[in-house]
Amino acid sequence: MKKYLISISEELGIEIEKAIKRWGFSSKTEFFRYAAIDFIRNDGRFMPADEMLNEHNKAIIRVKARQGVIESTRAWKKENPYVDSDMG
Repeated sequence: MKKYLISISEELGIEIEKAIKRWGFSSKTEFFRYAAIDFIRNDGRFMPADEMLNEHNKAIIRVKARQGVIESTRAWKKENPYVDSDMG
């Protein structure tokens, strides 16, 4: 994978961190990867505002669904406090 080092303004950084928390991205990397893919996918074509919002909503739902799966998987992996770890 290629890596990119970017610099952004403090104000943009704050807005990005808010968006990451609000929409459930797991990391800044995931946020920027999504933003780049979305930009490239829509590059060169005009998308009406309603269609754009629908596309973004679908993408956000996918991210939140994936986050929900990750969280539910973690819940199943919790150790049972009633099992003696020495006994197996």
